[in-house]
Amino acid sequence: MTEAMYGIQPVMVAAAARTGAGARLVAIRAMPATDQRTTTITGLPAEAAWTACDRIRAAISNTPGCVVPQQPVTLSVEPEPVPAGDSGLDLAFAVALLAASGQIPPHRLAATLYLGELGLDGVLRTIPAVADRLAAAAHAGLPDTVVPPGNLTEATVATSSRVSTTHTLADLVAGLRGETPPTAPQAWPTAPPTADLADLPASHTLARRILEVAAAGGHHLLMTGPPDSRAAMLAERLPGLLPDLDPATAAEVATAHRAAGTLPPDAPVRYRPPWQAPHHRTSPAALMGSPRRPGVVGLAHGGVLFCAEADQLPSPARYLLRSVLDDRRVTVVGSDATASYPARVQLLLATHLAAAPVAGCGFPSPAHRRALNRMSALLDRIDIRAALPSMPEASEPPSGETTAVVAARVAAARDAAATRWGAQPWATNAEATPQELQDALAGSPAGRFAGMRRLLQVGAVSPRGGVHVLRLAFTIADLAGRRRPTADDVAEAIRLHTGQEA
Repeated sequence: MTEAMYGIQPVMVAAAARTGAGARLVAIRAMPATDQRTTTITGLPAEAAWTACDRIRAAISNTPGCVVPQQPVTLSVEPEPVPAGDSGLDLAFAVALLAASGQIPPHRLAATLYLGELGLDGVLRTIPAVADRLAAAAHAGLPDTVVPPGNLTEATVATSSRVSTTHTLADLVAGLRGETPPTAPQAWPTAPPTADLADLPASHTLARRILEVAAAGGHHLLMTGPPDSRAAMLAERLPGLLPDLDPATAAEVATAHRAAGTLPPDAPVRYRPPWQAPHHRTSPAALMGSPRRPGVVGLAHGGVLFCAEADQLPSPARYLLRSVLDDRRVTVVGSDATASYPARVQLLLATHLAAAPVAGCGFPSPAHRRALNRMSALLDRIDIRAALPSMPEASEPPSGETTAVVAARVAAARDAAATRWGAQPWATNAEATPQELQDALAGSPAGRFAGMRRLLQVGAVSPRGGVHVLRLAFTIADLAGRRRPTADDVAEAIRLHTGQEA
């Protein structure tokens, strides 16, 4: 491919430049030049312009099928100069130069923002302040943005436009020419299960209900029953009921998985809650992680942490999980470094016992008492403690209500809770404090809580258990579209927390 094939035509490419503490939208204009012998850049300080020209020429020279134009071209930053050097404009300079010389179609550039530094080999390098750049460009309404792989997470969260990435200038040129299809984003290697509630037998109504309530209120859940109760099968259906993550949490999740090496750098931010299901013999060190990478608990941040055979967890692991539920973080202290990872998880526990180890129900066998003792470090953090029956044979017809139908009710209930707790930094009933619950109940008829008071008086429910019941009652009311719990809501909440009738 020779320069004789091309003439120079004016083109303009969108970019965003840093300006001190912020950023602003700029246009990179490429124009034919008659008063110079080589391509030059204006709008940058002289030294920054020279080094940028060197990087762009080298990157184009190392891109197969591309050549540096022999005719002189002026690349200018408009509408006004950038006071300091900014390597984040490299990609826009290179795209403008190639489009001006006819090596890529200019009509493909009009609606795209280009950000990235170019290495001499044409590889896109991570740049700083991508969120600021995207914020500055937001008013322009550009529907597409191209960023380096290392900036994909930050960019996806910072803008509502479509964000794509490319490893090299060669890949981008091939895509713009239509020679290769756009590269599909890498898939997450630890995607949550996608099993549907519609697969459950029609008679398994208790299992359906506890999953719906747990999802709607963000409640931690203990499921206990015989092996054929299939607690793991039920647990896998919880992630599908949960709403999408907010952008900030989604970015934290992606950051954690990249740090752990479980997510490729060009994988997109995923807004679905993550899923982690460690074996009960997983060591506390693997659960916590190290100062260099998060462990299983950190990777479950924003989503579901499922522990089967929970009564077999070693004592250090149980106390670690309790501290995670209290602090919503994991702090790891190493010999030469300390790290703290966010860990806001919804905990699902399962045990294979004949009856649920719940407060006030009695334990007819020593095995149950031992299970209760082993679980005591976690039990008072668990809102729902459900004794599951055996699951009917698969030949029984399904109920017909799908995950999507239930998820819609869960989303509406979450919205109601977020409205109720709008002044707080959290939005689920499971996080409400005793005082906030009491404030929200002001003016409710006292008779609605008579059953709970009786259980408190005889010691069948502890004061802390009463808080769990109130949290559940609000969630049940939210699912029914009620502003405050009724006596029936409180009675169901008592059953979900204790297994007893009010």
